[in-house]
Amino acid sequence: MCIRDRYYPESPKQVEMITQCAIRCGFGGGTVVDFPNSAKAKKYYLCLTTGAADADTATADKGEEMDTVEGGQGVARPLSVPLNTSHGAKQPRRKKGKRSDVEKFDVKSKGWIEAKKDRQRRQGKEVRGSSKFTGRKRKGFS
Repeated sequence: MCIRDRYYPESPKQVEMITQCAIRCGFGGGTVVDFPNSAKAKKYYLCLTTGAADADTATADKGEEMDTVEGGQGVARPLSVPLNTSHGAKQPRRKKGKRSDVEKFDVKSKGWIEAKKDRQRRQGKEVRGSSKFTGRKRKGFS
Protein backbone atom coordinates (compact mmCIF):
# COMPACT_ATOMS: atom_id res chain seq x y z
CA MET A 1 0.00 0.00 0.00
CA CYS A 2 1.30 3.44 -0.91
CA ILE A 3 0.37 6.66 0.88
CA ARG A 4 1.09 10.04 -0.68
CA ASP A 5 0.74 13.25 1.31
CA ARG A 6 1.79 16.81 0.55
CA TYR A 7 3.69 18.70 3.21
CA TYR A 8 5.35 22.08 3.58
CA PRO A 9 8.88 21.92 5.00
CA GLU A 10 10.66 25.09 6.08
CA SER A 11 14.16 23.83 5.28
CA PRO A 12 16.01 20.90 3.66
CA LYS A 13 16.97 19.75 7.17
CA GLN A 14 13.28 19.35 7.99
CA VAL A 15 12.81 17.22 4.84
CA GLU A 16 15.57 14.88 6.01
CA MET A 17 14.17 14.71 9.55
CA ILE A 18 10.64 13.81 8.36
CA THR A 19 11.95 11.16 5.97
CA GLN A 20 14.20 9.61 8.62
CA CYS A 21 11.36 9.49 11.15
CA ALA A 22 9.15 7.68 8.63
CA ILE A 23 11.91 5.13 7.95
CA ARG A 24 12.47 4.53 11.69
CA CYS A 25 8.73 3.89 12.12
CA GLY A 26 8.93 1.06 9.59
CA PHE A 27 7.72 2.76 6.44
CA GLY A 28 9.48 2.60 3.11
CA GLY A 29 9.57 5.32 0.48
CA GLY A 30 10.76 8.90 0.59
CA THR A 31 10.19 12.46 -0.56
CA VAL A 32 9.18 13.36 -4.11
CA VAL A 33 9.78 16.94 -5.27
CA ASP A 34 7.56 18.21 -8.07
CA PHE A 35 8.98 21.16 -10.05
CA PRO A 36 12.31 21.17 -8.16
CA ASN A 37 13.79 24.10 -10.11
CA SER A 38 10.93 26.49 -9.36
CA ALA A 39 10.77 28.55 -6.19
CA LYS A 40 7.00 29.15 -6.27
CA ALA A 41 5.68 25.94 -7.84
CA LYS A 42 7.88 23.52 -5.87
CA LYS A 43 5.78 20.86 -4.14
CA TYR A 44 6.94 18.24 -1.64
CA TYR A 45 5.16 14.89 -1.37
CA LEU A 46 5.89 12.30 1.30
CA CYS A 47 5.40 8.89 -0.32
CA LEU A 48 5.21 6.04 2.18
CA THR A 49 4.86 2.34 1.42
CA THR A 50 3.88 -0.46 3.76
CA GLY A 51 3.66 -4.20 3.51
CA ALA A 52 5.97 -4.68 0.53
CA ALA A 53 9.47 -5.66 1.59
CA ASP A 54 10.86 -5.05 -1.90
CA ALA A 55 9.48 -1.50 -2.19
CA ASP A 56 12.88 0.16 -1.80
CA THR A 57 14.63 -2.17 -4.21
CA ALA A 58 11.82 -1.86 -6.77
CA THR A 59 12.17 1.92 -6.89
CA ALA A 60 15.97 1.67 -7.02
CA ASP A 61 15.77 -0.59 -10.08
CA LYS A 62 13.86 2.10 -12.00
CA GLY A 63 16.92 4.34 -12.16
CA GLU A 64 16.17 6.62 -9.23
CA GLU A 65 18.81 7.96 -6.88
CA MET A 66 19.12 5.90 -3.67
CA ASP A 67 20.31 7.44 -0.39
CA THR A 68 21.29 5.32 2.57
CA VAL A 69 20.18 6.29 6.04
CA GLU A 70 21.45 5.10 9.43
CA GLY A 71 20.80 1.40 9.88
CA GLY A 72 21.47 0.54 6.23
CA GLN A 73 17.93 1.20 5.04
CA GLY A 74 17.55 3.06 1.78
CA VAL A 75 15.34 5.99 0.91
CA ALA A 76 14.32 6.32 -2.72
CA ARG A 77 14.57 9.92 -3.85
CA PRO A 78 13.80 10.69 -7.45
CA LEU A 79 15.57 13.79 -8.67
CA SER A 80 12.43 15.03 -10.39
CA VAL A 81 9.15 13.25 -10.91
CA PRO A 82 6.51 15.29 -12.73
CA LEU A 83 3.26 14.37 -10.99
CA ASN A 84 1.25 16.60 -13.30
CA THR A 85 2.54 15.78 -16.76
CA SER A 86 0.12 18.10 -18.56
CA HIS A 87 1.13 21.19 -16.58
CA GLY A 88 0.15 24.20 -18.62
CA ALA A 89 -1.37 22.16 -21.46
CA LYS A 90 -4.99 23.02 -22.12
CA GLN A 91 -7.54 20.34 -22.80
CA PRO A 92 -9.99 20.97 -25.64
CA ARG A 93 -13.44 21.85 -24.36
CA ARG A 94 -16.26 19.47 -25.05
CA LYS A 95 -19.32 20.84 -26.73
CA LYS A 96 -22.47 20.30 -24.78
CA GLY A 97 -25.60 19.36 -26.62
CA LYS A 98 -28.65 21.59 -26.44
CA ARG A 99 -31.00 20.83 -23.62
CA SER A 100 -34.38 20.36 -25.21
CA ASP A 101 -36.25 19.96 -21.91
CA VAL A 102 -35.59 23.59 -20.90
CA GLU A 103 -37.70 26.17 -22.71
CA LYS A 104 -35.59 28.95 -24.19
CA PHE A 105 -36.74 32.56 -23.84
CA ASP A 106 -35.40 35.77 -25.27
CA VAL A 107 -33.34 37.58 -22.66
CA LYS A 108 -35.35 40.18 -20.69
CA SER A 109 -38.67 38.90 -22.02
CA LYS A 110 -41.54 38.21 -19.60
CA GLY A 111 -41.06 34.44 -19.91
CA TRP A 112 -37.33 34.72 -19.16
CA ILE A 113 -38.00 36.91 -16.11
CA GLU A 114 -40.64 34.48 -14.78
CA ALA A 115 -38.32 31.49 -15.29
CA LYS A 116 -35.51 33.33 -13.47
CA LYS A 117 -37.79 34.21 -10.56
CA ASP A 118 -38.94 30.56 -10.31
CA ARG A 119 -35.31 29.41 -10.29
CA GLN A 120 -34.43 31.84 -7.52
CA ARG A 121 -37.48 30.81 -5.46
CA ARG A 122 -36.40 27.16 -5.70
CA GLN A 123 -32.94 28.21 -4.46
CA GLY A 124 -34.60 29.74 -1.40
CA LYS A 125 -33.90 33.36 -2.28
CA GLU A 126 -36.31 36.17 -1.52
CA VAL A 127 -37.89 37.26 -4.81
CA ARG A 128 -40.26 40.14 -5.48
CA GLY A 129 -43.67 39.05 -6.76
CA SER A 130 -44.75 39.40 -10.38
CA SER A 131 -47.23 42.03 -11.46
CA LYS A 132 -48.92 43.10 -14.68
CA PHE A 133 -45.92 45.34 -15.31
CA THR A 134 -43.33 42.54 -15.14
CA GLY A 135 -41.32 42.44 -18.37
CA ARG A 136 -43.01 45.45 -19.97
CA LYS A 137 -41.04 47.88 -22.02
CA ARG A 138 -40.67 51.38 -20.58
CA LYS A 139 -42.10 54.30 -22.49
CA GLY A 140 -39.64 56.64 -24.12
CA PHE A 141 -36.94 53.97 -24.63
CA SER A 142 -36.48 52.20 -27.90
